Amino acid sequence: MTFFRKMNKRGNNIHVFAFLFLLLMIGIGIVAGVSIFFGRQTDYRGIEAAILNFRIRECIEQNKGYLVSLNQAQEKDEAKWEIKRMEFYDKCGLNGEVLERNNWARIVNNKDELIFYSGGDFAQCEIKGNINYPKCVTESLKLDGLNYEITTTSKQNSRRIIG
Repeated sequence: MTFFRKMNKRGNNIHVFAFLFLLLMIGIGIVAGVSIFFGRQTDYRGIEAAILNFRIRECIEQNKGYLVSLNQAQEKDEAKWEIKRMEFYDKCGLNGEVLERNNWARIVNNKDELIFYSGGDFAQCEIKGNINYPKCVTESLKLDGLNYEITTTSKQNSRRIIG
């Protein structure tokens, strides 16, 4: 009988390795979670501005005659211009409130006529090197013999301040 008691005690040390492995996996999970949450800050403003620019260009290409009515509305009456701007947001599937708070958009034709405008100061697009200024994307679109320059920005900063 004493022989079997000694054999049964040999397996007790094997559970220590499983326990240490489990502790190691839990520790790795905690370190990974903390590093992901407090990790390096990512700047998505350029990507966001490019996506907005693409969506506006796509909308203009699908609704070709709409730019003419936007230009005519802007010249005549401020109230009519505001209604046309809201129609533009609806037609393009954009949230006007978010666009005016976090993003800016401007459409200019090759005659330097302002076709569409929402947002703030586009002179900040020319300043490089300061991370606090919005990221700007400018693309061209040729439609009905006119070249349109579409400039979109994103000033929504994804960096967070914890404390």
